[in-house]
Amino acid sequence: MRALLLLPLLSACWGNPVAQAPECVAWVACTRALDDGGTPLDLSRFLEGGFCWNNPSLAEGCTTACTRGLERLRAREASLPGECTP
Repeated sequence: MRALLLLPLLSACWGNPVAQAPECVAWVACTRALDDGGTPLDLSRFLEGGFCWNNPSLAEGCTTACTRGLERLRAREASLPGECTP
């Protein structure tokens, strides 16, 4: 019976995997290109198979974060590497 009660929670966290969004592919590439090695980066959640793509709800939030992150990087940085250009 307990397993049945946990099923909706597990499904919300790990059900219906989705593909990595192109916006996050671009954001990860740009972030890596700008990384000077001074600060450890954990981009794993945004990579293919990462936590962001476990379900559509998480994917939507991560895609929004990647889109905004790219917009901010492009607005903030005067000279960007090719990985950061649209």
